[in-house]
Amino acid sequence: MNRHITIAIFMAPFFAIAGYVISGYFFSNETPPANILQPVGKCQPSIQPCVVESDQLRIQINFAHSPALQKAIPVSIVSSTAVEDVLLAIGNEQVNTMPVQFHPRDDKTHYDKTQWQANILLNDSVNLKQLILRLVVTYKGVLYFAEIPMTS
Repeated sequence: MNRHITIAIFMAPFFAIAGYVISGYFFSNETPPANILQPVGKCQPSIQPCVVESDQLRIQINFAHSPALQKAIPVSIVSSTAVEDVLLAIGNEQVNTMPVQFHPRDDKTHYDKTQWQANILLNDSVNLKQLILRLVVTYKGVLYFAEIPMTS
């Protein structure tokens, strides 16, 4: 037998095992744990702000008035630390409004990313008695999610 063929026969099982292990790292089904913001108390926009928090963030969602159909709702969000991006949608289990991207509050005195604001418009098909607030926040490149039932 040729010397190269002999070495190839002995090395092939090692390469097969190494390839199997390395492919497991690249194609594993493990997903990183979700970063979920937990509600603090009940979310009652007509009475008090909605508050969600995680180990690194605390976010307060303020509504100018109670949600109503076809009426713009000014919403402001205050974060304990500067966040990169904020998206919010209000809807039901079946119907959801388009997510609204918030903009940092731009005062002439300061510009920081702890205070955000936007207007949300609810569809006619949304049931006001079973509203769900869905919030997505980007903090240090990581997405944080919250899904909060709203009571009136």
